[in-house]
Amino acid sequence: MAPISISSDNQWLSHPDTFWMDHTRRVEHLAVEFARSLPATVSQPLPFDVFVELCRQVALFHDLGKTTAFFQDYIRQENPVKTERTQHALLSAVVAYWVIETWLKENVSTISEPEVVAFLAYLTIRYHHGDLHNPTRSYAIKSQSQLLQEQWASIERRQLQEFWESKRIYLPLSEIDQRIQALPNSFRPQRHIVRFFRRRTDINYYFLTNTLYSVLIDADKSAVGLHELPAMPERLPADLVDRFRKYSGWDRPCSPFDKLRNKAYREAVAKIEGGTQKRILNLQIPTGFGKTLTAVSVALKILNNHQLQRIIYSLPFTAIIDQNYEELKSVLESTYQGEVDTTLLLKHHYLSDIFYRTGEEAYTTPEAELLIEGWYSQIIVTTFVQLFHTLIGYRNRALRKFHRLANSVIILDEIQSIPFKYWRVLNEVLTHFAHRFNCYFILVTATQPQIFSVEKQLPLVNPRDYYRTINRIRLFLHIEATRSMNEFLEEVREKSKGKRRIIVVLNTIRSAQEFYQQIQQHVENVDFLSSHIVPRERLARIRRLNTSEHYFLVTTQIVEAGVNLDAEIVFRDWAPLDSINQVAGRCNRFQKGDQGEVHIYRLTNEKGRLLSSFIYDRSLLDVTTKTFSETEYEESAFLELCEKYFNKIAEFTTSESIELLDSISKLRYTDDDRAIEHFRLIEQNYEKRDVFIELDKDAQEVWETYSSLKNYTNYWERREVYLKIKNIFQNYVISVGVRDLETNPPPIVNGMYYVSHSQLDEYYDFRTGYKSVSETSIW
Repeated sequence: MAPISISSDNQWLSHPDTFWMDHTRRVEHLAVEFARSLPATVSQPLPFDVFVELCRQVALFHDLGKTTAFFQDYIRQENPVKTERTQHALLSAVVAYWVIETWLKENVSTISEPEVVAFLAYLTIRYHHGDLHNPTRSYAIKSQSQLLQEQWASIERRQLQEFWESKRIYLPLSEIDQRIQALPNSFRPQRHIVRFFRRRTDINYYFLTNTLYSVLIDADKSAVGLHELPAMPERLPADLVDRFRKYSGWDRPCSPFDKLRNKAYREAVAKIEGGTQKRILNLQIPTGFGKTLTAVSVALKILNNHQLQRIIYSLPFTAIIDQNYEELKSVLESTYQGEVDTTLLLKHHYLSDIFYRTGEEAYTTPEAELLIEGWYSQIIVTTFVQLFHTLIGYRNRALRKFHRLANSVIILDEIQSIPFKYWRVLNEVLTHFAHRFNCYFILVTATQPQIFSVEKQLPLVNPRDYYRTINRIRLFLHIEATRSMNEFLEEVREKSKGKRRIIVVLNTIRSAQEFYQQIQQHVENVDFLSSHIVPRERLARIRRLNTSEHYFLVTTQIVEAGVNLDAEIVFRDWAPLDSINQVAGRCNRFQKGDQGEVHIYRLTNEKGRLLSSFIYDRSLLDVTTKTFSETEYEESAFLELCEKYFNKIAEFTTSESIELLDSISKLRYTDDDRAIEHFRLIEQNYEKRDVFIELDKDAQEVWETYSSLKNYTNYWERREVYLKIKNIFQNYVISVGVRDLETNPPPIVNGMYYVSHSQLDEYYDFRTGYKSVSETSIW
């Protein structure tokens, strides 16, 4: 960005190339536009018109502190250096609090706690360049009072007066002068805030705060980084998937299995014809029944029936996002007869390309990042982490898209992946969010957990009609005694004779690597998968296996959900029932031949400890043991087994949900052991570090570019170069446990562990990934 060359007597700057007033007007305009696009229920307990005006005023004051002489001198420097005096958010927030409090008291009689609402605006502005923090750490400004007085006194008066008069601000400038001089006594919201949030048990003010914050930071970032927002095309047609199925011939099935799949599809879409009053829907059908397109077809019909704006398709793992994205892309291409631009379909996870195109226009890399992270599309395919850490979050980057969840159909695929300790909090949050933000949630799984009561949900199909008529696999439980790895190896060899497609699933990376080393002495062309294989190679192996008629795969549970492998026989180490059911879904998935076999064992390490105990909750393993009463089961029994299993889990009480709900209701974002900042949808039971593996020529080239970033003195130039290589770079990065790095640490170069091409033999095995792993390494 080239700085604007003007004298200090001229207009204020907000950024090197932008006048302060122009930026403020743009943020004000976008904030009002974003606020008005939301459903009226989003503003509770405020009237909607008051909420929109609140968003406008927050936008108006968010950068007021940039008008100080200290900031104006800073922004005009060729190599600016930040100091305490150049900070602008606190001054902006304090003045906004006074103005908004006065406006509410004098003009909005329906609000009983104007000080609280004004304080939410204060929080939003104070932290709009960082992450949200606790109210209790945010109102004490005594130590900064003198700084605020100096900053206010330095503001050029003529422009400030013109701004005040042009915007008809509710509190006279002279009154602000007096209150600034009276600091810290003139700013004491703590009495109201402490009393108000101490007794809160509802989550209304959490939603209100996060929406206000989201609207501001999205408007602010968009105003700076985008010249204009892309125009969204017409709403996707309700019969989009129907047309694709007809084009593909899927509406005229021939085999009994395909007829069953077609029946499930028709039952689901018929269930929501004319709309639905319930906002939590569930699609529970066996694996291999085409749940992706069935769920999207239902979502499209809800989208059109209720005049909604977007579909968010969320999955637990990045490994399966590309697969679902390509499937949806094929559907869109068949309708739109050409390349699908990003306003129709967008993919968002940490390995996604930073690329955004509308028609003939391709956006720059920084613009593309803003649009992708802002979810500017009609269908977004993303991860559970992206979605749930936005719904229950405090971080700036995640909460920017919080308001964009409104007016959406949100598909939660493989919902059973959510840890049971969070069932209660997700029940509360999703139920309230659906009504407040005009959303519909579709829960998709073969094994429906009891997160919601039956009364809250609309079942799209009767799962019993499908489970009792399928007989693709038989489950064998060899759990009466434990097995060593050598004993397990012999059983696998014996039972897999004559089979063409074989999968062996182990619980830890170490046990998977050990089994791989042993089995390849007896079997040719054995494949291996785990998270210690670089992502690019991992995806290539999955794609190759998907099209292969002969394979022997040794893997961790990375293949459990969504990967379309179709083995004849599967062997798995002991695990909770939902994991067993998921891996069973990789066996005879499309009923191509004889009945498939799934064999379950309880494996121990050399010390006699169950390998399952390293990674799974003991209570879940105990419930699984109690659920099974036989040693063999047909697939038709799986539904009853899962219901029995989840019924037992639903009886558990967990402190995590109770404590997290309490933190949400009290806006306890940080600074507490139970704060929102500690919410982790995917728990890591051991610490990890990123390691770059220079596996091939592409890796060497991208590492050279990464290493050159330190030569860029301009932050924005450096960031743009990194964004251009981010996707390729991350495809050579693996996360390795700290214990593994302690035993065999590669050198740290440019701030991260780095395995050069010449060091591969020492640290990385092309077949099995990173060398020397501890027992607790999973996936």
